[in-house]
Amino acid sequence: MVDFPLWLYQEIARRGWTQNEFARKAGMTSQHISAILSGSSTPGLAFVKKAAPTLGVSREALMRKVGMLEPLPNEVENEKELVNLFRVADQSMRTAVLEMLRSYNASKAAGAKGT
Repeated sequence: MVDFPLWLYQEIARRGWTQNEFARKAGMTSQHISAILSGSSTPGLAFVKKAAPTLGVSREALMRKVGMLEPLPNEVENEKELVNLFRVADQSMRTAVLEMLRSYNASKAAGAKGT
């Protein structure tokens, strides 16, 4: 199981935000975020609905991190994360990712034919 307060702290820090900035961006109070980070409050559905888009993750993924839903096997989790990241990327990033994957698959197929 994920240590949710630690995970949330790391996600906030990774973005260069303070707790207050995250709270403001998500439309929550800094006291609420502080209580979640300290472990004295358990995040609920209202938190998930506001925090997921702010963090750029799906509600389902955040519910799994919080412990509201069972975790998925890593392979499925990675696929869902990839799809979600692709959805929130701008068009130029989507194009670049598709070109990279197509190139990778083409070189992989060419290598398989040569063996």
